Amino acid sequence: MNRRAFLWLGRALGATMAAAVTVPAVLFVGARRMVSRDEAAIDVGAAEKFPDGQPIRVSLISPLQKDAYVVRRNVAAGAAWVLRRGAEVQAFSTVCPHAGCAVDLDGAAFRCPCHESRFGLDGARKSGPSPRGLDALPVTLVAGRVKIRPRR
Repeated sequence: MNRRAFLWLGRALGATMAAAVTVPAVLFVGARRMVSRDEAAIDVGAAEKFPDGQPIRVSLISPLQKDAYVVRRNVAAGAAWVLRRGAEVQAFSTVCPHAGCAVDLDGAAFRCPCHESRFGLDGARKSGPSPRGLDALPVTLVAGRVKIRPRR
């Protein structure tokens, strides 16, 4: 083997080793950003389970969450306040729009215990530092079952 062939062999070996380290590292960093959640609405129970005019807090459990390496089932996706009035069902986020605190039910209204924002049962802002009312979540009724699509 002459000197020129030896140098080309060294370069080829070096490029192969660099690719062997670089390609998996790039795939690892890039793939970790591909997080997805099952976009189907989450079934929270039969409509009759929710008393008329009384908000009920429900946990939203996503049936599937995956990234490039792990598939998780039954992952907590938050919570919602569900209010049924006759045949109409509404759902509101349990997160205060002001600072992200958990909103509680206080008599006939929702209240943020951190900064005293108050919201009506329709989710509208009544008082406090919150810039807007509670975030409404999309609700569908399918065969008498309440299904909520979680959003952040």
